[in-house]
Amino acid sequence: MSERMMEQVDVRRAIACAMWAVAGAPAIAWAQEGTRASQEVTVTGGTLMLLSYMALLVLLLGFLALLAVRQGRDRRELEALTRRMDDVLGGER
Repeated sequence: MSERMMEQVDVRRAIACAMWAVAGAPAIAWAQEGTRASQEVTVTGGTLMLLSYMALLVLLLGFLALLAVRQGRDRRELEALTRRMDDVLGGER
């Protein structure tokens, strides 16, 4: 696989993990609703706020990683185009 395809696979995995953390984890908790354990556990507002900030941080870091991957790809493409332009023009600009 090419480097670009590997980067796309890594980004897709990161997005899938983030989506599971945001959407999948609460579904697991809801699936346990009605059991004795779910009736005994209470979650304070501070814990919920902390979890929401953590989820937001994960999404933000994922977005920043995506931007970094795209910037690297664009930088490499620009360098390749610059080399090609130098070859065609003979180093003159």
